Amino acid sequence: MKRMKQAEHVVLRARFSVLRLKKNKSLISGLLFEGAEKFQVKVYNNSLNSNHIHLLWRRIVHWGRDFLNLHRYIYQNQLETLGLIAYQLRNRKPPPSR
Repeated sequence: MKRMKQAEHVVLRARFSVLRLKKNKSLISGLLFEGAEKFQVKVYNNSLNSNHIHLLWRRIVHWGRDFLNLHRYIYQNQLETLGLIAYQLRNRKPPPSR
């Protein structure tokens, strides 16, 4: 099945103005782009504001198999984080050659 490449606007909001501090902004920005590279998600644009982040990126999950697989994956991560199940090594595909 051919995957469609679509952009999505996401807003992540915090209760407090944690991004006012320059060190927090640098940390979040670094984590954002590190994660985007690791998971091969292109960030087209972003804005780190005092209490929220705007992201324009590519990663749409469609209903059906993609949705269910992601739902199971997140649930597995929750159980591992809570220590209810042991961490299970993931089979990672190597990033595409450029």
